[in-house]
Amino acid sequence: MKVLNYSAPMQTVRIALKYLGCDESIKILDVACGTGLVGSLLRNNAFKGLLHGIDGSQEMLKIARRKETYDELFTQFLSPGKPIMTSRGLKYDAILCAGGITKNHLDPELLINFLEVLTTGGIMVFALTKGTYNVEVEKAVDKVLKSLIISGEIEELELFVNGNTFEVGEDAVPENFRKEDSSSNFNSCIYCYQKK
Repeated sequence: MKVLNYSAPMQTVRIALKYLGCDESIKILDVACGTGLVGSLLRNNAFKGLLHGIDGSQEMLKIARRKETYDELFTQFLSPGKPIMTSRGLKYDAILCAGGITKNHLDPELLINFLEVLTTGGIMVFALTKGTYNVEVEKAVDKVLKSLIISGEIEELELFVNGNTFEVGEDAVPENFRKEDSSSNFNSCIYCYQKK
């Protein structure tokens, strides 16, 4: 991600802190936290609150743990309809997910699960990379969000379109990307919704 100058995590953190601030009372859950990039960005931007991370990969969490930015880390493969297992009964002021909702990763239906561990008035901020390979995921995200808005469970606070998700030359794009899916065709949207 460093080689590709992937900017979605920083934009996710920027929008989250815009609505939350950095107060010690704020509680954030970083979903699909991986090696802890979002956690490091939060701490480097003066976030002082409680920070938990969850990911399905124990190996990635070992790397995140070494950074000492999270107060607690949880290993769980997340799937729709299955409760998110973090600290018992804890509700978060924000759930962040920078790039986890994408093809062959987290199911868009998990946005419903996010609400179960979010405080009333809390926010969910997530990044979705848009490209020809991710069209079906984008449609599914739109369907879930529309349903939650119609049912009165969430309201949109912000939708930020980032036209420079990856900033690399064509020669740096991995060969396993099809030509039409090269980084020059990738945009990301950072979605920010509030639980009502």
